Amino acid sequence: MPKNPLSLLSRWKLFDNLRRSLVQPAFLTVLLCALLVVPNKAYWLSALTLTMLLPTLLSTFQGIISKPRRRPFEQHVRLVIRGARQRLLRMGIEILTLPHRAGYSLHAITLWRLGFSRRNLNQWTPFAQCNAQRDTTPRRFYRAMWLNVATGLALPLLSAQFAPMSLTVALPLGALWCLTPLLMGWMSREPQPQRTVLTSKQQRRLRQNSREIWAFFDTFVTAGDNWLPPDNYQETPHAVIAHRTSPTNIGLSLMATLTARDFGYLPLEGALTRIASTLDTLDKLEHYRGHLYNWYDTRTLTPPSPRYISSVDSGNMTGHLLTLHAAMRLLRHQPVFDAAQVVAGLDDTLRILVRLWGRNAPTTLRQMQRHCTRAASLSPTALFGELVHMCDLASRLLNLCHTNEQQVQRWVERLHQQLSALCDAWSTLLGWLPEDWGDAPLPSLS
Repeated sequence: MPKNPLSLLSRWKLFDNLRRSLVQPAFLTVLLCALLVVPNKAYWLSALTLTMLLPTLLSTFQGIISKPRRRPFEQHVRLVIRGARQRLLRMGIEILTLPHRAGYSLHAITLWRLGFSRRNLNQWTPFAQCNAQRDTTPRRFYRAMWLNVATGLALPLLSAQFAPMSLTVALPLGALWCLTPLLMGWMSREPQPQRTVLTSKQQRRLRQNSREIWAFFDTFVTAGDNWLPPDNYQETPHAVIAHRTSPTNIGLSLMATLTARDFGYLPLEGALTRIASTLDTLDKLEHYRGHLYNWYDTRTLTPPSPRYISSVDSGNMTGHLLTLHAAMRLLRHQPVFDAAQVVAGLDDTLRILVRLWGRNAPTTLRQMQRHCTRAASLSPTALFGELVHMCDLASRLLNLCHTNEQQVQRWVERLHQQLSALCDAWSTLLGWLPEDWGDAPLPSLS
């Protein structure tokens, strides 16, 4: 007889799964005994309540003491309170559905289908069929949760017969168990779509977050890594770049490049160059039956061992390439230079610099903000001169940075790089534009 290949840890996991399937039946049994059988009912009910509340209390305490340094205190408190409220609501739902879940677990572990009926051994419902047959009527939920109703009716009757002093708890709890199918039906309704309206402050904050995200790809997706994104970058305790990438990372890098162009952080010429460089690298990578391996070294382009294919990563990459294809077709008919996008992108970078520099921000930075606001109302031909002037101001900002302000210096360099790229793109694509062009739409690639 061959030896069982399962390790001791694997056997423990199987045993633990069986143990967890008994948690709901055991808890319901202890609760009913605390209400109907044991003499010291207050003690047992208090112990059960503490057992239910302890995970929430510990999670809330851990959330309070583990505040991230960059998160404001008031925001952290709101997040902790919101998390505690969600855990309490989840605990309430677990109590309301306790009889149903206990019966469901017992049905699963009685081995009736496996040992006696031998029917529906592999019973499951596809998602499409489940979604098509979705029924949220109270009748369906009362039929499915009949054990909730039976327990809810039996508990007050048994309490009146054997433990009249427990009726103050048994009667409302039984009523809630009987009404739980109505609640589950209401909660299972199709949610109504809600349109979220962001304030101007929220929009600015989100755009600044997007600019900071693009800074990662702009910094690390370079020729040294064959225009492939590293998997991650570690800042502490010392800077380390993970020179490996996956199909999902590559697809996200392509999407980030498209978004950077749409948000005005990157001119069309720069976006097309970066995308073409990444796609050229994809042609050089080793494939298996047309699929990319799950990991590649970004410097040597070799897949590390063990080599394997991930259907998840391949699916992500396929979705990203389909999106890229649709975007490329649309870009052909859009202006090669969008003044509104460019000004909005520069404003995001300038706002980040103002936030980092704080009260010590130089007058040159405020002056650049005024020029950026003024550029939004200029004609295309006048915009180029304004960009050149702002690029000169960015060069002056570089001289005002101190060596101990590394983060500020990095963002000043990014601002200067962004302005230089915009000026170069204008000279390359629209250098022929006559001065009397006026406010006419700029040409497209088509």
